Formats: sequence, C-alpha cells, structure tokens
Amino acid sequence: DAVAAPKITAQPKNATVNLGETATFTVAASGESLTYQWQYQKVGETGWTNYYGGTTASITVKGSKTNGGCKYHCVVSNAGGSVTSNAATLTVVTVAKPTITTQPKNATVKLGETAAFTVVASGGGLTYQWQYQKVGESGWTNYYGGTTASITVKGSKTNGGCKYHCVVSNAGGSVTSNAATLTVKTVEAPVITAQPQSNTVGLGAKTAFTVTATGESLTYQWQYQKVGETGWTDYYGGTAASITVKGSRTNGGCKYRCTVSNEGGSVTSEAAVLTVDLDHTCPCAEFTDMPPVGTEAHAAIDWAYSHLPQITNGISDTTFGPESSVTRAQAVTFLWRAAGEPEPAGTDNPFDDVKPDKWYTDAVLWAVSAEPQITNGTSANVFSLNTKLNKATMLTFLYRQQGCPEVDSSEPLPYQDVEAGKWYEAAIRWALETGIAEPQSDTVFGVKALCTRADTVIYLYRLLAE
Repeated sequence: DAVAAPKITAQPKNATVNLGETATFTVAASGESLTYQWQYQKVGETGWTNYYGGTTASITVKGSKTNGGCKYHCVVSNAGGSVTSNAATLTVVTVAKPTITTQPKNATVKLGETAAFTVVASGGGLTYQWQYQKVGESGWTNYYGGTTASITVKGSKTNGGCKYHCVVSNAGGSVTSNAATLTVKTVEAPVITAQPQSNTVGLGAKTAFTVTATGESLTYQWQYQKVGETGWTDYYGGTAASITVKGSRTNGGCKYRCTVSNEGGSVTSEAAVLTVDLDHTCPCAEFTDMPPVGTEAHAAIDWAYSHLPQITNGISDTTFGPESSVTRAQAVTFLWRAAGEPEPAGTDNPFDDVKPDKWYTDAVLWAVSAEPQITNGTSANVFSLNTKLNKATMLTFLYRQQGCPEVDSSEPLPYQDVEAGKWYEAAIRWALETGIAEPQSDTVFGVKALCTRADTVIYLYRLLAE
C-alpha cells in the first residue's frame, strides 16, 4: 500500500524571549517514518533557509540582536510526501545596558582586618566580575569568587595599595565601575614586657604563669615541655595571657612558655619551670570508689578532677560515681569545662527546664549555639537535663565539639548495631580512628549502651590529655 503523506497535528507557536535567552519551537505530525527540516526566514526576505541541525520535531533558538522577527517553520516528510507547518515568529526583547548608580569606595583597614567593596547598578539580568590591579601593574586580574555585587578583602602585607573595580554585565552590554583603593595599615610585632616566672607548688596545688606583652590584636598560645624531651606541645586551652597549672606527679619539672602573635609577627617568652613537692596525696584520694591506681580510668578521673577549669568532681564528698550514667546536662557541662568554659555564642534560652545561673546554664547555651551545634533540645522548649545518654550520643557530642572532622567511610563497619547513614555513624568512625573509644566486641559497638561518668572522662582524657 502507498504510504500516506504526513499530517501536522500541532503547529509551532510564536515565542518572545529576552536577549540571550532561548526559545523552543515544536511541531507535531502524524504519519510513518517522518523526517523533519526546520527553516527560517529573516526579516525583509522572501526565501527560506534550512536551519542547521534542525532535523527533529523541536529546535531551540537563542535570542540575539540579529534574529528578532525571524520566522521558523518545519517541513515534515516521508515516502508519501511532505507538508510544511505554519510559521512561528521569534520576538527578542532588547535588554538595556547596565548603569552603575553607586561606585565602590576606597577602604582603609589594619593588617588582618577585612574591607568590603560594593557596587550598585541598575538593569535586568545583571552579572558581576570583580577585578584587582596590583601596585605597579597596568593589567587587571579577575578576583576569584568575586561574582556578586560585593566582595570582602582581608588586608595583608601584599595587597596594600591594590585597586578593585567591578565589571557589571547583561545581555545588553557591560560597564566597568570606578576603581577603589585598599589601604592596609601595618601592625607592629608584639613585644614581651614581663616574662612568666618559675614556681614551686605542692602536689595538687595550683599556680599561674603569666606573660605581659604590648601590641595590637594579640593572640596567645602556651606550650609545655616535659622533662627529658626537646620538643614543645601546645597547652590545651592555653590561649590567654595567663594559664593556671595544677601540680601533679607527671608535670613536676615541666617548662611552660607562651608564643604571643599578631599580624605583625610573633615572639616567644622565656620558659618558666614548675616544681612539684610530691609529699601530697592523689587529688582524688578522698573517693572510695576510684578504679585501681595505674588504670586508665584512674588516670582519667585524676585528670578531669585536676583539670582547670575542673571538668567534674565527685557525686558526693566520698564517691566519684564512675559507673553512674551521664545525663544531658552533665555531658554538655563536661565538654564546656574541658573547652575552657567559653562564652556561649548565643544567650537566648528557649528551654523551660534550663534555669538561669545554674551550674549547667552556660554549658547548655554554649552547646546549642556552638558551630557546629553540639546538641539542641529534645523539643522546641525542653532540653531534658536529666535524660541519660547512650554512647552514640556522647561520642556524637564530642565529634561535633571537635568540628566534625572528616572520616574514612570507604569501608563498612563490622558492627551490627551501627547502621550506615545514621546520625551517629561519622562520630563512631571518628572515635574508632582516633582511639577515643573501643567496641564492645568484634561485631557489636554498643551504641545504645548507657555512657557512664568514667566512660565520659576517659573519652575526654584520650582526646585532650594523651
């Protein structure tokens, strides 16, 4: 039988786009073994020209300054003949070139501070590209990431005197802002005016080491050196002008020094020596339920009790309570004290059960306002202070407090109670990788096991003291 010629069942429709946008023209036809050839006709012409690549039922055309008003139709063919669709017209709306209404302004900052440069422009479909020009150069270089109306630049020793301008563009063209100059004030390096002094204390007694320095925007990092060692180790939490150290059986003879820094440089103090009189009992000797001397649990509890600020004391005058379960209030307070009792990032208290000026108040507010957040409430207005924690939750608190470090998740874990993709999986991997925690067995980690006070101080001890 003869093949019937195609029949068009849906004609292409006119389209209107902005300059640079795309329009799609589509034809629908019935018939066997159809082929398509789109054609276009320019404004003022009478002939039709094949549209390159237009051999399917649809074509996509990008609006330009030259094809506004062009018409497009499609010739649909098969062995039975051919039929030509109606013509559809492309209308291209011309976009006005941007106009800058507010120019970026010069900025002066201290070394290490940031300056913001902003341009304001009118027009549709705007894009931005900031550029900079170094002192003594004539060319301009794209500023990496500078594709919004504003950029923030940190003053350094190399960008003082640099100029910054912005190229604002759209389909109608582009315009370049005036150049703004960054001036960077140089900061003098710190000068130490009073050195830390050596001291002798009894076992369990405390002493302060203090450094005094002049300079702007100072930061501090204390370090210690153990007897017989040559290297120096950062003193955890030692980021102020003074540290308080408690004499112990392990730090007698240790040296302490402080590196004071700012953007202008750094200087290290002389070393002060801590001498400890060992004629003193263990700091936790009053507790009758302590683990045996020489065990890691005993060392961890001694450390937590002696830590400044003290991470925890006993649950009574004579008991530590190593096997007592840790509550949510206790957990965040342990972490907060171990971190040096930092000020909470936020002071809003949405929790009905968190009362002001309690031993846990600042710790709870610190935990919920930390970045990343260590924990939130169990509901919008309840923190659940006395809810006991399992090990998965405690380790997740620690993992978040450490900034959610990257972990190796390439291999599945062998523990049947650790579900892949669960909120605690990364924390468990991190705890295993760092040696902070160990599983109950080869096949069970113990994520749902209640976390004890001894477990918690051991985790902190392994993380911070060893």
